[in-house]
Amino acid sequence: MTDKTPIQSILSILTSHNKLNKECPEVLEIIESYLVYERYTIEKAFRTGKELGNSYVECGEDKSYLTANKYYYQTFNTGQDEV
Repeated sequence: MTDKTPIQSILSILTSHNKLNKECPEVLEIIESYLVYERYTIEKAFRTGKELGNSYVECGEDKSYLTANKYYYQTFNTGQDEV
């Protein structure tokens, strides 16, 4: 069994709802259109992680250690406090 991305999981769940498929197929099309952006975001995160393999970011003379958690909040700026 392979892992699914969040968008793939949502699509899998929603496509099983016959009423949604019949009455609002455009909802699934909109969600499906986000698969491309999700892939781009995942690939970008992978490349960034690979480039930062030493686990810190150099900005001038400053070095700040970047965890996955910090990367998420800095990149996606969710407006929530870091966990």
